Amino acid sequence: MALDEDMDNFVEFAVKLSIFNETIIVLNVNMTIMNWF
Repeated sequence: MALDEDMDNFVEFAVKLSIFNETIIVLNVNMTIMNWF
């Protein structure tokens, strides 16, 4: 059962990480656009 729990934690971590990465990318794009104008 411990393995299933580890997998759940890993999936949750991976989802949070991808959301965090997307947020950083969006912020970087916004900053770049603001610098252009």
